[in-house]
Amino acid sequence: MGIRVFEALKKVLSGSKAEEVLSPAPLEGDARSAPASSAPRIRDRYPEVLKIAVNLSSRAPFEKMEPTIRGFSMGPDALADFRFRCKNTECIDGGFKLSDEIDEMVQAYETNKHGRRVCQGWDGKGNIGHQRCYYEMNFVINISYSTKTAPDT
Repeated sequence: MGIRVFEALKKVLSGSKAEEVLSPAPLEGDARSAPASSAPRIRDRYPEVLKIAVNLSSRAPFEKMEPTIRGFSMGPDALADFRFRCKNTECIDGGFKLSDEIDEMVQAYETNKHGRRVCQGWDGKGNIGHQRCYYEMNFVINISYSTKTAPDT
């Protein structure tokens, strides 16, 4: 938890807003400033869900450094917006969307899923049309459901 607070402080001091660091980020348009308020609440989209926890591990391509790890825990009042910004500060139009995975999990009443994504944004303004970002993100999604809505087994 201390590392997340440090990262937030570092971003705030560099001109970013703290909430951009501590919550999922929208990807439409400029990912650093687009509002996510158009998304429904988790309770409205998935009434049977009590909590969604998403753990992300990001790594720059071809680097041997330890990955950056982030975690998000979202309750029924949180926005059902599962788009996350790329950790490459130079990335243009990149990021990761996990909405389809969460939709599939809820439909199948799954509690755990993991996978990997590669960012397809551009690696800086000078590389648009020439060099993709290729930052990697591994994810783990855990969903807790209300016991009263569990399907019959």
